[in-house]
Amino acid sequence: PDQAKRVFEFCQELGAEIVVAEPPAESFDRIERLCEEYRMPLALHNHQKGQSQYWSPEQVLAVCRNRSRRIGACCDGGQWARSGLDPVECLRQLQGRILSFHLKDVARKGDPQSRNTVMGEGEGDCAETLKELKQLGYRGLITIDFEHDTPALQEDMVRNVAFLEEQAKQLVAR
Repeated sequence: PDQAKRVFEFCQELGAEIVVAEPPAESFDRIERLCEEYRMPLALHNHQKGQSQYWSPEQVLAVCRNRSRRIGACCDGGQWARSGLDPVECLRQLQGRILSFHLKDVARKGDPQSRNTVMGEGEGDCAETLKELKQLGYRGLITIDFEHDTPALQEDMVRNVAFLEEQAKQLVAR
């Protein structure tokens, strides 16, 4: 219990607006009280199947059931794709509980070993995911999540940003 309180205090001192974590399910009564006390939401991050107890929307929703809206999801579309899930359908399931979003693309959907690739070049459905976020009225933080360190990292990030800028233009035009 003291560790959870220290995390919230630390995040508050940093000026953070949200805590992203994967706490054990039995800690949520305490965490819910801390969310209210610090007026700070907790977003459950989904890593891929086999690495996270919250890898699927159903597991996140089970923890959120009958809890404050300050407890929700930090959605990671690339991790869902690695787990063989459809990121767009996962977002639909979590509507109303999406607190933050990590956007990444993966080379192969359904492959837990698949590496990140430049957005729009893999099988993570990044363009459709962004469309769905707009459709759902999501107005929160979207983080570029690129976990592939190569000599071309800077160029890859430029291409990721260019992809996002192009998608933003298309979404505004609709």
